[in-house]
Amino acid sequence: MAGETNIKSCCLGTIAANSDAGFCGSCGTVLFRCPAFEDCGGWIGRDGVCQACVSPVLDIDPSAVKDAQVGSVLTLPLMLQNASPSGRPFFVTGLWVRTGDEDRRATELLWERLDAGATAPMPIRTSVLAQSGTHRIEIAFVVETRFRWRTESYLFASSLEVSVEGDRSSTVHQTINLTADTIEPGATVYAPVRHQGDADVGSATKVDMQIVHAERLELEMGLRGVDKAWRVPRGVHLRWRGFADGEAPRDGRIVSGDAVLAIGRTRTKQQSGTGDVRLLARDGDAIDEDRSLMISRRHCDLFIQNDRLMLRAESDAGVLVDDIYLSRGDVAVIRSGAVVAPLKDMTNAVALRFDVKCQHGLAEDVTITRLG
Repeated sequence: MAGETNIKSCCLGTIAANSDAGFCGSCGTVLFRCPAFEDCGGWIGRDGVCQACVSPVLDIDPSAVKDAQVGSVLTLPLMLQNASPSGRPFFVTGLWVRTGDEDRRATELLWERLDAGATAPMPIRTSVLAQSGTHRIEIAFVVETRFRWRTESYLFASSLEVSVEGDRSSTVHQTINLTADTIEPGATVYAPVRHQGDADVGSATKVDMQIVHAERLELEMGLRGVDKAWRVPRGVHLRWRGFADGEAPRDGRIVSGDAVLAIGRTRTKQQSGTGDVRLLARDGDAIDEDRSLMISRRHCDLFIQNDRLMLRAESDAGVLVDDIYLSRGDVAVIRSGAVVAPLKDMTNAVALRFDVKCQHGLAEDVTITRLG
């Protein structure tokens, strides 16, 4: 069907959910609200993609493809559409092309923002087709979605084959490598369009190119994940240790509506307040009232973005992450062993240590221990 791709994370059938998280009633996949839920009403499944925000459709106009000759460079007239059902724009922030086994080559686009329902040209040029035969062309592009100060970036890929023959004709094949979720592993689908010189190309005006969410390539290129080695999924399990009763959430996933945990001096929701994690300076077992007042009501935010555990400073006083000082609005990736302190001179009175347990490249749980 036009506009449909194989990037779906689950069937997204009847969603049974509470206000923050739920599951797909058809396949049972655990789902979370998109951080932009108030705009898109979308849900995030296995691969972390909100299809209400990120629904790219890639087409090629076969009537514009001309003969490829040995030694020539072929321009492929691709078109990208934003098929977001929620009306949200996305931004294309990177485009790479690879011909055969050569290195990926960055290609500049003259546009970035693509509004919902809009289509923009995304032409690509091959490298020199130095010999006859079949040349595989790979296209990879980054789609970024933005909501307030948060961003999520995803890498999508497609490929096609150009066969340069001795009779000066060319054959263009769309080559689609599908995931195991949609077809058996290793299967390839072809949508061939043949052009013989200036012969009639028929009534076709475009060919839809199926695309895949290139998760492994995202990691290799450092677009998502941590240190090109592991990821923190949206549903990672958080464990809170060393906190007084009611000063930290219950162990489990981040299920707040905006997918953010607010850390600061204010009372938590369990204490009839508005915060998620309460930080008060202590001197032994007693609360140090004066020093606690130096901690802002909302001092910092903890959230997951681009498969990374992130912390954002919300206080004018800033935040210390290990030896790095974050000013208000600054963001840092939280790695295993990181120590976060609300103020430079209060590491002995209150701090948080993060320990991440990973298996097979995925963070299974994160233990946050209060120090001091």
